[in-house]
Amino acid sequence: METALIHGKIAVTFNDRPSERIILKPSEKLVLRKDQAVVLSTLETQQPKVQVNNIRVMPGNLVQETAWMQNQLVFAESNLKDITETLARRFNITFVFEDDAVKQYTYTGIYENETLDEILAALSLSKKFSYKKANNEIRINR
Repeated sequence: METALIHGKIAVTFNDRPSERIILKPSEKLVLRKDQAVVLSTLETQQPKVQVNNIRVMPGNLVQETAWMQNQLVFAESNLKDITETLARRFNITFVFEDDAVKQYTYTGIYENETLDEILAALSLSKKFSYKKANNEIRINR
């Protein structure tokens, strides 16, 4: 889960930890990762890892976190695994990686009004990978 703040100031609290409070300032984002839970006691209670990161401003004052409001897809040093998760939601399709190394290919780019095929073709030009589309699934290989 992520939340980004462009203007103003907000306080974030957690239901299970009401005394813990995080104040976000402009150009910061809060990232809550369940997959990186940390052990807090000998009972191995799992708490999500919390990070506060700075928002990256792209050329033309474009902010990745708000690009969806202009119907844009913005990737800043994003790996292909994360990109395909975004594309899966946007285009209602499933991605399957046949080669795990391809997941780590990184890209930076801005897409506006491109089709899924146009985006995948552009990505595969930069760092070579192949893909095959069948029904509602795209299989990616090196």
